[in-house]
Amino acid sequence: MDMILSRTSGFARRSAKATPQLELRPFDKVLWARLETMEIDPPDATTRFHHRLKQYNKWTDEFAGRVTKEYRRFLYLAARAGHPVTPSDTVDQAWHLHLIYTRHYWEELCGEFLGLQLHHEPSAGGAVESSKFERQYERTIESYQAAFGEMPPADIWPMCRPAKLGTPGKKLLVAGATVVGTAIALKAANILLLIFVAMVGIIAYSHFATAALNPGKRGGGCGAAGSGGHAAAAGSFGSSGGDGGGGCGSGGGSGCGGGGCGVS
Repeated sequence: MDMILSRTSGFARRSAKATPQLELRPFDKVLWARLETMEIDPPDATTRFHHRLKQYNKWTDEFAGRVTKEYRRFLYLAARAGHPVTPSDTVDQAWHLHLIYTRHYWEELCGEFLGLQLHHEPSAGGAVESSKFERQYERTIESYQAAFGEMPPADIWPMCRPAKLGTPGKKLLVAGATVVGTAIALKAANILLLIFVAMVGIIAYSHFATAALNPGKRGGGCGAAGSGGHAAAAGSFGSSGGDGGGGCGSGGGSGCGGGGCGVS
């Protein structure tokens, strides 16, 4: 699902060369300390945030805890990277869950911690958007390394993987085999064999074509956008909130595929 996260508030929009600047700017220890210790659950909650995350995604308790930490790091980058940032599909699941904690998300995270609004809204989708989000995801990884001094865990932030080089060759091989099979069937004047060869060829060719277009699936792609889902947009804090223009809430469906979300 494609997602765009826009950010406007106390931090001006930066140029495309923002990643090196992030390395030069001092790490915001105050913001990170607040995000790291942030309590999303109300005091009387018997089911904690990371337990819900575990249940909804069928993860282990340990993995859900690690994803929660990475989500907090994503929020830091959203506020401080100075360029569009895109979470992985896995991190995005934590973001989706947080969005249903509307009081905490709108009032505490956006209003008190970040001082800006982070919205989820539908994106345009399509190949151009997916390509853009993949580039944003790569820049997010670079900014993550610059901010935290290490690469993100690969099982939570998978690297972009290009389509296998052998796929075009496989398609040509299937097409060639189909042509040869068709010629043999025609020569033998066997209609059933001709139909069988044609069906097998079409199915095999379609399989490799799909593999080339979708090298990564949920959890294994390089970002949270893929097939076209929702975006997160932002406005300066202090607007009315709620559906559409204001607040920090959700403006689209849930679930992301394998491409990207962004913050600008």
